[in-house]
Amino acid sequence: MLSKFFKPKGPRGVAEGQAVTPAKEPLQIIGQETLRAAHDPTGKVLLYAEVEDGVISADIFSRAASEKVRFRFGPQALKSLIYSYWEAENGPSGRWATMCMIIDGGRFKVSFEYPDALEPGEETHERRPKVIHAHFGDTPVDYSSPN
Repeated sequence: MLSKFFKPKGPRGVAEGQAVTPAKEPLQIIGQETLRAAHDPTGKVLLYAEVEDGVISADIFSRAASEKVRFRFGPQALKSLIYSYWEAENGPSGRWATMCMIIDGGRFKVSFEYPDALEPGEETHERRPKVIHAHFGDTPVDYSSPN
């Protein structure tokens, strides 16, 4: 169970009057919103989100060259986008449970884990450090300005 309760509502991450064109796929929009919210969007950025019915946790980690990793809570608009994307996803494996998006050098890569692939009994606060380590190694994380 995710520890942060959040029922998405409100803006969908697209500026008023801005049309969503075929070039602006949902994951591209999520990536743009992630960069907009990151402490330093010029370096490597990690978005890690966990979603289940009615609940979402989304965190952003960013690092410019040779700096420490900086943490930021995902803003409500980004959470709404991710939750909407999750709700629309209903493939043969069901809905995913975790999303990991890496943005680096103007390109992004996304991976998903499904509920049956998660370690039973393992919580978000146990999974997240493993994901951070996989992408940033032993670089310390600065949690001092999360908003």
